[in-house]
Amino acid sequence: MTHRNIYMTDELQAIYDQTVEFVQREVTPHGEQWELDGKIPREVHKKMGELGMFGLRVPVEHGGLGLGMLASATFSEALGASTFGGFDVSVLVHTENMTIVAARTSTENRYGITMFLVPAGTEGFSVAKKLDKHGWRCSDTAELVFDNVWVADDQVLGTVDRGFYETMRNFQNERMVLVGMGVGAAQVALDQTLEHVQHRPAFGGHLWDLGAIRQRLAMRQAELDAVRASMYHAAWIGDVGEDNVKEMSGVKAYGAEVINNIMYDCVQFHGGMGYMRETPVERMSRDARILPIGGGATEVMLEEVAKRSVIA
Repeated sequence: MTHRNIYMTDELQAIYDQTVEFVQREVTPHGEQWELDGKIPREVHKKMGELGMFGLRVPVEHGGLGLGMLASATFSEALGASTFGGFDVSVLVHTENMTIVAARTSTENRYGITMFLVPAGTEGFSVAKKLDKHGWRCSDTAELVFDNVWVADDQVLGTVDRGFYETMRNFQNERMVLVGMGVGAAQVALDQTLEHVQHRPAFGGHLWDLGAIRQRLAMRQAELDAVRASMYHAAWIGDVGEDNVKEMSGVKAYGAEVINNIMYDCVQFHGGMGYMRETPVERMSRDARILPIGGGATEVMLEEVAKRSVIA
C-alpha cells in the first residue's frame, strides 16, 4: 500500500481511501441540492456511522477505534475533498434529535459551565430562527430558545461545572480538523484551477502559458504542502503525548491564511466563471472564510504561539 506521508500507517491510509470513496459516491452527486436545502439528510450520517467514521477517536471499550489525532487529520482532509464545507462540519456537529447545550451553572466561577443533552421536543426548548450564513450553507445553524427548560440529572454530559475544561481538552483536535478540511478542499481547488488554466484559451495560447499564473499556482501548491506537512506533524506530537498547542495554533493561523489565499487565486484564475455560483471554487472560497474565525480566531492562535515562544 502506498502511503500519503511518513506518518501514515496501513490503517490510516485505508481510512483516507474509504472516506474519499464515500464522499465521491454519497456526497458529491447531492451536495448542490443540500446547499439549497440548508441541511444534510440524516441517512447520510447514519451510513457514515455504520462504517465507523464517527468512532475514530472513541476508546475501544466504548465501541470506537481508539485512534488519535493523526486519524482525525486523515479523516478531515479526505472529507475536505467533498468541496462542500457545510457537509464536512455537519459530520462534526449533527443535532437533529439531540442538542448539546453549554450553560452557566456557577455564579462564583466564570468557567463554571456544564454540558447538557437536550432532546428535540423538550418542553420550553425551541428553534427561533435559522441563520443565513455566508458559507457552510448546507450545515444547519439556528438561534435556540430556552424558556424554563428543565432536564434530568442523567442528561448532564460530563461533570457539573467542568464543561469548559472538558471542552478545552478537544481544542487542538478541533483546530486540526478545521485545517484538515480546508487542506482537502484547497487541494481540489488547485487541481480544478490547474486543469482550467491549461485548457482556457487566452492571448493566442492558454492561461497556463502565462508565467505569472504558472508561478503563482506553483507557490500556492508549495504553501499548501507545507501546511499539510505541519498539520500531520502537529498531530503526531499530540499522539505521542506531548503538548502541541504551539504547533497546532501555528498551523491553524498559517493554514487558514494559506487556504484563503489559494481560494482567492483559484476564483481569480477562473475569471468570470469563478464568480458564478455554479462553479465549485466560488462555493469553496465562501466556505474557507470561516477558517480564520471558527475554532479559534487567527489573532488568538498567534497569541498562543507568541506566549510559548518567549525565552525566559
